[in-house]
Amino acid sequence: MSKIRPGKALKAILSGSTEVSADDIRKSAKSPLRHPVRRRILEYLSRRPCSSLTGISAEFRIALPTVKWHLAKLLEEKYVRKADMGKLVVFYPEDLLDAGDIPLLSMLCNGMEGKALAAIIEQPGLKTGELAGITGLDYQACARAARRLESSNLVASVSDGRSRRHYPTNLLPQRSAALSRRADTFRRTTVRRMEDERLKPKVLSSKIGGFTVSALILGERFTMTFSTQPYATVLA
Repeated sequence: MSKIRPGKALKAILSGSTEVSADDIRKSAKSPLRHPVRRRILEYLSRRPCSSLTGISAEFRIALPTVKWHLAKLLEEKYVRKADMGKLVVFYPEDLLDAGDIPLLSMLCNGMEGKALAAIIEQPGLKTGELAGITGLDYQACARAARRLESSNLVASVSDGRSRRHYPTNLLPQRSAALSRRADTFRRTTVRRMEDERLKPKVLSSKIGGFTVSALILGERFTMTFSTQPYATVLA
């Protein structure tokens, strides 16, 4: 009669090298990150914080009620926060942003202003008509976007005959530098939240611009990558 040889999983349990206890399993099973779609949404919101429901729905091709359900779970466990911007409700990761960044990133994520600003940064001094040609937006839409960018101090516009030329200001690098100082806080609190849920997180890499962490739920280890430079990723 042949002997039954224990597999790797059984050997790990018998040797005491398994990572999880019964309490770990029960606690981690309640984590909102158990669902892979929520993990993807959270990663996405670190790259494009202050995205709207419709923006998230379009990105993942998921119906709005389903997006609301996933966000409700992330909000409940404080992975995500929301802000009411008048006609728009936007969502962003907990501890990633300063209050002053919310209106700026909401505008850049959900309107044509992000596309316009990216073009102006690449080619400072663009006229409104040139901006329309580069972005594919119509002239009036570009003019409105430029006015909003100027009123937010992200762009300075100057007259050039009958036209106006648009130049990026130093506000964007200032806000980006301020947020970089929050990167460690965001990483620590995200990892701590995972620890509280018994997900056994391990930071695999941490560098300027973001970090990658692995975690364990019900025996499955997964990885998540977060951005900590949202102004760069929003305009990419």
